[in-house]
Amino acid sequence: MDKRERLDQIGRKWCELPPEGCDAARMALQNEIFILAMEVFPKKADAMGLFFLNDWQAFNAEAGALSDFLAARLGYRIKDLVRQDYDGRRETKISDRTDKEIAVKTRHDSLDMPIGDDSGDTMGSLIPGKSSEGGNKLALDDMTLELLTLMLTLPERLSGRANNPTRINYYRLFFTDSAVEILQASSHGQVFIRHERDLFAAIKTEFLDYILYRSCRTAVEIINSDLKRYGDLVDGRTMDEPPGQPLPLDVYAAYMKKVEHKNVNTSAISMQRSSYRDFLKEYIQC
Repeated sequence: MDKRERLDQIGRKWCELPPEGCDAARMALQNEIFILAMEVFPKKADAMGLFFLNDWQAFNAEAGALSDFLAARLGYRIKDLVRQDYDGRRETKISDRTDKEIAVKTRHDSLDMPIGDDSGDTMGSLIPGKSSEGGNKLALDDMTLELLTLMLTLPERLSGRANNPTRINYYRLFFTDSAVEILQASSHGQVFIRHERDLFAAIKTEFLDYILYRSCRTAVEIINSDLKRYGDLVDGRTMDEPPGQPLPLDVYAAYMKKVEHKNVNTSAISMQRSSYRDFLKEYIQC
């Protein structure tokens, strides 16, 4: 049986599962489907995350084979990525001038991606001599891999008084926030999927469990999970929507208090995040 036939077989098994009570089996099959799909459609791998976010729940084995469904829908998602790269995607933000919600355009795959803080620095700002205009996918893939490598070698990269458990813990928290955003919002998450074991060695799983509704232990599970509402993370905040990313400082403070049982004010967290930003600038090169 070749990989395409195996993909169709697992697709049928997935559809045969009852709608409730089989979450573990469903997730195991879904993970295998994702890996096989990446191998069967390697030229469309960049659109795989978008497919699972937008199309996967619409699959019905009675209507046709999973491989045919994937081939058709991935073609649409590739076009979506091209369109988003060209036009940008619309998001909302609060205007600094009027304090009202406004529509803005951001690049889907560009060097404008935030590097994990609210300073205004982006992935593009880490590249010496390059502006964020016209960023390319290969550069960002390389930087994403460099970011992962850096997090795996923190004790060797931090020197002197900076090499302490407290700082390493904060840096892993900030990286976890960035990793979730990269996996859920850009095609560069493929780097993390290819290096999944390393990813979960670098992130802070306790924080991952705190900010996501599902307990995720694979990259695909992170892609398919939702960020908790702001009020679920911080008492008294809105229950209408997630807090947005990079995560606000009070999310970290609430986590530290509820999970790590430490009282830390947001100014201290802000200082740590500034240090994290400087650390990334020092080591990540293109």
